[in-house]
Amino acid sequence: MNKRGISPLIATVLIIGFTIVLATLVLQWSGDLFKDVQSDTAETSEFKIACASKLVGLKVSANREGNYVNIMVDNKNDFEDLLGVRVRLYGVGGKLINFEDNKFSGEDYVTPAFSLMEIQIPDTAEEEYEIGILPIISVKGEEKTCENEFKAAIENV
Repeated sequence: MNKRGISPLIATVLIIGFTIVLATLVLQWSGDLFKDVQSDTAETSEFKIACASKLVGLKVSANREGNYVNIMVDNKNDFEDLLGVRVRLYGVGGKLINFEDNKFSGEDYVTPAFSLMEIQIPDTAEEEYEIGILPIISVKGEEKTCENEFKAAIENV
């Protein structure tokens, strides 16, 4: 019996062809991956730049009457994409105090120029409190909360 295999020339051409096809698939996959990473990085940096630069003029003040705190948020730069705020309450030593509804919505959202809101705090009159505000902004139509917190001591009235 005379057995014959494929010639070395054909085998070499097939190996080179498979290598080219495999390299093309890897390049296509990695190109899509890098485009996604680049797009995500651009969105994140745009959001962080908006939080860092556009909210520079944001001023927060708070005063206390009994168990109620009136919080005033003044958006001095008139940053139109400021949708609202998340409110944090801190006790003595900066200890975070949980309370109901720490995200205001609807009527209680901060308006772009100026707003006044009222929250009820726990019934411990001897404790000093501090309020923290985390701005909620719109970036390309998506609502996001900034990481930089604006704090203000609560003054007793």
